[in-house]
Amino acid sequence: MPLTITLLLLAFGLCHTVAEAEETTTPANEPPPPPHSSVQFINATSVPNLDLDIKGFHKYEKIPQGTKIAGGDFPFTSWKLRIQKSGSTDPKAYFEKELHKSPNTASTVVLLGNLEWKQNANPKKQELQAAIINFDHELAADEKPNTLTIINGLIQQILRVSINESEFLEIPPMSHHIWHGLPETIEATALIGSQQIRVPLKYNGPFQSGIVAFYEADGSIKFTAAPQLPFE
Repeated sequence: MPLTITLLLLAFGLCHTVAEAEETTTPANEPPPPPHSSVQFINATSVPNLDLDIKGFHKYEKIPQGTKIAGGDFPFTSWKLRIQKSGSTDPKAYFEKELHKSPNTASTVVLLGNLEWKQNANPKKQELQAAIINFDHELAADEKPNTLTIINGLIQQILRVSINESEFLEIPPMSHHIWHGLPETIEATALIGSQQIRVPLKYNGPFQSGIVAFYEADGSIKFTAAPQLPFE
C-alpha cells in the first residue's frame, strides 16, 4: 500500500524585527567587518550517525539521519567541510569539500552517501561513496519562485518523481532535480522500487523555495524537508 506522509512544508517567510540603528563613529584605522554568509546542513546520508567538521569553527558529532542544522549569520564566506561516519575506524574514510560563498548569501548543504568504499576492478582506485552538494538560496534572474529541489540520496536506486500527477521523472542515485514556477499547493509522489511516498507541500510567504531529500534508513526509504530562506 502507498505510504502517505502529510507534510505542511514550511512557512517560507521570516518575522523581521526592525530597530533604529544608533549613530556611531568608526575610527579611520579600524578594519571593516568581515564578510558574512549563512549555511544550513541536511544529513541525508545512509549511515545512522554522521560527524561533520567545519574546519576552524565547530565539529558536530553523531548527527542522526534526517537532521537539519539551521543556518545562521557567520563572519566568514569560506567553508571547509569534512564528513565521516560516526565511530569509523578507517582514518581515510572521510569526504572533504571547500565552499566559497559570496558575502551576505545563504545556502543549503546536503550531505549524501554511505561513506563506504566502492568496489572497483582496480583496488588502487578506490572511491568513497559520499557527496556534499551546495544549493544557493538566491534565485537567478531567469528563475521563478515556488522552487522545489528533490534529492535522491540513495546509493544505487533510481528515484522517480511526479509533481501533481505529471509524468514521472527519473532522478539517478546521488543526484537531484529542480522544479521552478510551481503552484502554491502541490503533491510530490516519489517511487523507489515498490515503495511509494506522497509528499503534500504548500508554499507560503515571500520567498518560496524548499528542498526534499530522500535517503535510506533501517532498510526503508525516508525523507527530510527544509525551507531555503534568504540571508538575514
